[in-house]
Amino acid sequence: MRRITTLVLSILFLFITNTSSAQTGPGGVGNSSNLEAWMDAARLTGLSNNDPVSSWTDFSGNNNHATQATGVRQPLYLTNQVNSQPSIRFDGMNDFFNFNSHLQNNALTFFSVYQTSVPNGRTILNTQNHYIFHQNQNIRTNYINPGSQIAVLSPASTSYVIVEASTNSDSLSGTVNLKSADRSTTGSRTQLRGNLNSTIGTFNSSLYFNGNITEIIVYNQNLNSARKNIISNYLGAKYNSTTPVNLYSYRTSYNNDVLGIGQEADGSHTVARGLDSLEISNPTTLNNGDYLLIGNDGADFSTSASVPGGIVERWNRVWRVDKTGTPGNIDMEFFLGSSGFAAPTNYVILTEIVDGDFSNGGTSVLSSVPSFNAANNSIIFNNVDLVDESYFTLAEVFGDIEAISSGSWNNVSTWSCNCIPELGDIVTIASPFSVTIDANAFARDLTIENGAALSFSGNDTLSLNGDLLISASTTFNSGTLAAVGTADVQSFTNSSSSNLALHNLFSSNPNGLNIITGDWSLSNSLQISAGGLDVSGANSFTLTSTPSATSQILPSMSNAFTGIFTVQRYISARNANYANLSSPVQNATIADWDDDLYMSGVNGLDGNATFGIGGPIYYSVYTYNFQLDKHDTITSTTTALVPGKGYELWLADNNTSYNGGTIDVVGVPTSGNSINARIDAGWNLLGNPYHSFIEYDSIITSVWVPDNYYIFNTDNGSYDFFDGAGKPAIAPSQGFWIRKIPSGNKAVDFRESGKVNSTSSSFLRVKAKQEFKLSIQNNMNPFKHQAGFKFSSIASHQIDEKDAYYLPSPEKKAPAIYSKATNSEEGLILNNLNAFEESQVIPIEIYAGVTGNYEINAEQVDQIYKYYDCIYLKDKEKSEAIDLSIQPNYSFEALEGTHNRFELVLSNNPLNCEKLLEADDSYSQDLSTSLSLRNGNGIWYLDYTLPEASTQVEVEVYNMAGQLVKAGISFSASNAGTYPLRDLQDLSGIYLIRVKSSNKMLNKTIQL
Repeated sequence: MRRITTLVLSILFLFITNTSSAQTGPGGVGNSSNLEAWMDAARLTGLSNNDPVSSWTDFSGNNNHATQATGVRQPLYLTNQVNSQPSIRFDGMNDFFNFNSHLQNNALTFFSVYQTSVPNGRTILNTQNHYIFHQNQNIRTNYINPGSQIAVLSPASTSYVIVEASTNSDSLSGTVNLKSADRSTTGSRTQLRGNLNSTIGTFNSSLYFNGNITEIIVYNQNLNSARKNIISNYLGAKYNSTTPVNLYSYRTSYNNDVLGIGQEADGSHTVARGLDSLEISNPTTLNNGDYLLIGNDGADFSTSASVPGGIVERWNRVWRVDKTGTPGNIDMEFFLGSSGFAAPTNYVILTEIVDGDFSNGGTSVLSSVPSFNAANNSIIFNNVDLVDESYFTLAEVFGDIEAISSGSWNNVSTWSCNCIPELGDIVTIASPFSVTIDANAFARDLTIENGAALSFSGNDTLSLNGDLLISASTTFNSGTLAAVGTADVQSFTNSSSSNLALHNLFSSNPNGLNIITGDWSLSNSLQISAGGLDVSGANSFTLTSTPSATSQILPSMSNAFTGIFTVQRYISARNANYANLSSPVQNATIADWDDDLYMSGVNGLDGNATFGIGGPIYYSVYTYNFQLDKHDTITSTTTALVPGKGYELWLADNNTSYNGGTIDVVGVPTSGNSINARIDAGWNLLGNPYHSFIEYDSIITSVWVPDNYYIFNTDNGSYDFFDGAGKPAIAPSQGFWIRKIPSGNKAVDFRESGKVNSTSSSFLRVKAKQEFKLSIQNNMNPFKHQAGFKFSSIASHQIDEKDAYYLPSPEKKAPAIYSKATNSEEGLILNNLNAFEESQVIPIEIYAGVTGNYEINAEQVDQIYKYYDCIYLKDKEKSEAIDLSIQPNYSFEALEGTHNRFELVLSNNPLNCEKLLEADDSYSQDLSTSLSLRNGNGIWYLDYTLPEASTQVEVEVYNMAGQLVKAGISFSASNAGTYPLRDLQDLSGIYLIRVKSSNKMLNKTIQL
């Protein structure tokens, strides 16, 4: 949980003073009462490489600092000397330190880590009663004078070594022990020295040390063997050096602040803290030779979310255990300081036995019933059994939080913890409280009891790491419910007696999400990125669709769903006509549609309609056989609806209209990249296999699959053609057609990445195309059809790659208009023309579904004028030519059937237009170049050469819709001259200028 207020748990003074009796020395051995001096180069701060050192701090707690005020006598600080640790460099000439206080102890336990490469390194430590030095490549002690040594030991290496020296407290005689690595020696002394001062690096202003000293530890007593072994292993791990007895094996990665407990015949050590925030104590079965040592990885005390399920967070710092013998169980105390992160009762010891990763398995709670020591601000665990070689850390287990008032989830006064719940918290909302999510919210487990309420005020997300139990009637009109657990399967349970309506549902749990009991619905977006969603345990799970919005499944994993889903699709009111649909689920059948739509011929609920009494059966549902290039009837409700396949059916509630409604299919929603549709040369009816919009270009897998498609328009009874950039996305449950040119069976691959985020309930959003079109319609029925024309520098008179074929409507009463290429009898609803042709005549064919009056309309005529100056529609049957720039529509009578009747005439030379038309009874236009228009300094000028000596000239200006916008511009012209057309300045865009004299006419398209 995220704490807003701070709980004061201890007084700092109490915390500090209490540590004086703790075992805080090296390895967790000793404190200021018996640890007389502790110099550690690694703990010095504020120094850089080669800096002189004026004071070497004593970390024993006794302030016995070693100092040197004279600059030329100050040793140097060297970084990265031994196992990445620093050292203090003595030059062998005059460098040394004086202790602030004279070290006068009789008994001694001494440790040092040093290195000298010269035979006579000389003085390491000099106290009142003890002198330890390096001479003739040996470690030596002296208790009489410099010329008389005892306990001589040759070290195992000239590199950094750990040396241990100890003697008892007899003033006149005693035993001296020296150890280094696997070597040891013992000598006898008969007295103690009487030196006048205590120094490091010199003896009586002589015998200066030449080498590096990294650490010095001085105890005022002869420690027992167990304590010496623990300290030497602390130093061995820290400096990766050999020790007399190896008790700790993890020196490469868990070598920080090693501490331990143990026992030998001469005594035991049962409490250890050292430099760490951990103290271990009270071993239960400690015997001679038993040890338990612990080191950490050096990480800090901030929190990590790398935890298993059931755990909120943990300290970054991780410890490693090395046990020798059977030391038994121990007590463990973690000192929190300012690094507390949980309520006292929520702390646990988390252990891992595999690889130290607490998030990938092998993790368990080692101890979970702590007590809190307010004086020390610490958490205590008793009788803990640490497993040899294991890893452990301090962690927070989930706690319970209850709502205590109605209000915002992110208001601390809403909750019993005076906090805002986080991803690890167990949260309960009890009656009569109502909680509103108005920002992103988090919990582990969430329970909404009967009589309570939870709602979203916006598009925020509630992320759950565990389970959800809802007993109250609940509808989420906005917001997202997210399952984000990582360790275990999550379960969302509806134990209320009503449908639980979700807005958005998202799951990224690699172990999956289960929907359990009750009825569920989802109105907006569903996405399963990992683990899967299993609704087998629910009564129902419905993806809804209404006139205002349709749910969707956003890009999800393969095989994302288990159990039975009901997937709805709203279809708006429209003219009675055929429709192309598809199924977004597996295992659905025609029966799923039969209970929502009128169907005939499938032997379903509506029976079979016939053509007349006793006549043949009317079949209203079809598939398309691409291999035989024909429609096949569907005759049974048990026929499977295959995702990726399109179906054609008659959509109607009566003879004229479909009133609109919601259909549904039942099964497992399609997910993943599905290769389940095949196509061949010719026409192919496919279907969107997903419950989401998809980009058509995302499904193309072969160069032989065209980048365009057709969708049947139930309103106008023809197929809309879509190509090029900006093609509209294909709606969920939408069937569509493609025409593959080369032969050969190919697979069509639908991809999750092609999904488009849209909850529109419409089937298609059509954008107006910027291309010239001819459309045809009649006044007998609502059907309409159109053919488009584009221009390209690489197009030809033959069928080109970008041309689109005419797909006849299944509605036989629907009209059609299409053009022809010179090398084919195929109709084209998109004809790419070469813009560099000076003149073109394009055959135009029409189909009249019924006998009657028809009208052809020209749209986007201005697109033609980018390339040509004149555009005519020629009716060959009536020998008429219609100037589409002036009159963009043309009415005519036609009998039912196909008519090769029209031509589209284009030219950028008016004289060529006249020759191409050859219209006997049309208005004769002498399009002579003796009339011309030019622009100079923003003004259009009419240049003319006329045979008449004097004649009246009239100028008219039309827009591209054929409307006259300027009239009555006239002037009297002589044989030749120029006339400025000054009153055109208020026009902007593309316009047609028509100039007439008594026997001449000029049409000119210009950009004003």
